[in-house]
Amino acid sequence: MDVVSAGDNLSYQWQLYSGSSYTNIAANNSNYNGSTTTHLAILISNPSNGQKYRAVVTNQCGTANSDSAITYVFPSTFQPAQPTIAPSDTTVLQGEEVTFTLQLQPGYFPKTYLWNGVSTAVPNKTYTLSSPGNTITCTIYGCNNVPVTTSINASALIPNLCMVTVDATTGKNMIVFEKPSDYAIIDSFIVYRQGSVTNDYIEIGGLKTYDYSTFIDETSNPSQEAYYYELAYKDSTGYTTPLSAYHETMHLSINKGNTNTAWNLIWNEYVGVSATTYKIYRGLSLTTMSLIDSVAGNITSYTDTSAPVTNTIYYQIGITGVTCNPSARTEAISGIVSNYVTTSGIAGAVSQTTTAGVTIYPNPASESFFITGVNGVCTVKLENMQGVTVKQYAPGTSNSYSIGELQTGIYFVEIVSSNGVYVQKLMVK
Repeated sequence: MDVVSAGDNLSYQWQLYSGSSYTNIAANNSNYNGSTTTHLAILISNPSNGQKYRAVVTNQCGTANSDSAITYVFPSTFQPAQPTIAPSDTTVLQGEEVTFTLQLQPGYFPKTYLWNGVSTAVPNKTYTLSSPGNTITCTIYGCNNVPVTTSINASALIPNLCMVTVDATTGKNMIVFEKPSDYAIIDSFIVYRQGSVTNDYIEIGGLKTYDYSTFIDETSNPSQEAYYYELAYKDSTGYTTPLSAYHETMHLSINKGNTNTAWNLIWNEYVGVSATTYKIYRGLSLTTMSLIDSVAGNITSYTDTSAPVTNTIYYQIGITGVTCNPSARTEAISGIVSNYVTTSGIAGAVSQTTTAGVTIYPNPASESFFITGVNGVCTVKLENMQGVTVKQYAPGTSNSYSIGELQTGIYFVEIVSSNGVYVQKLMVK
């Protein structure tokens, strides 16, 4: 055993505890070697467990006693149990700090600890976990100077968005993600959206782990612009992970081509998944959309040169081959879609020439709406943003139409009269 001290003109005297007090070990004691040096060697052929020693260090300034050292005797065939690391295999949120401690078994007296190859003098090490699939190792040296290594697995959950698409029911952006298998350590999922400053992401809402992992951005307007979204995890202590990689939505716009049958479609690239192909859909109504063509994933414009000559044509861009399985759903969400546009205007707004003199009021409406400026009304029907007819009114003499049972959202009012077909957008609040 050794004693470490600092000073000038130091002398040393090792002592053995006899049960009530410490007594000096004589220099001529054949059971010991170095009783007046910094290193004491015990030469007893059959030593006892639990003997207590200390060193007395003296110089002209005085005397100081070292801490006590207790002997433990192991047979030459003794194999100490494997050390363990606590906590054992563990998963935390990305960016969280975890302190690992090597728990020694009798028979190990290491002076250094090699944590993933880095030497320290203490049996613990703190790591910031920022990726999945980490291995934490600690190596020490046993009695025979043989290295002993203990390893555990440590992983971090990294937030990840699956897709952002336009919800068919509300016409709003729907953020979709899949819960990780170890989601029990997560308290909530936080959704962020870029504001009016580049890379300035603002929290817009969140979901608990027992909610469906789909979030509707009620303040979005996909027909107006593209949006950037990111996701973070939060635990019960309030710790929030770094934000995920962003997803940018597709924003589709339309303008007239150089012929009566030509319409130009322009959209921005979807960012967040690799789109090898963009699908172009067209229909005379939202319920009759069908694929008319496809372009490569690095193309973001298309001219429909053979469009029908009619007042209202609908278009949409889609990405197929992307499937998400959000929790608590009976079926997966397959494919990403952009906003709808029509030849009458952006996202269903028709031109003035199509609806000249036709008025729907109040708009927004909550219980009912009225129509004026149309003669010989035959039928009136309401379609949601998906193009599904949600209500149809029988011909009658009244120009008041009830909507009290409808959910809040954007609808299209199609009015068929003896003079033609009129379409206007109605907001139900």
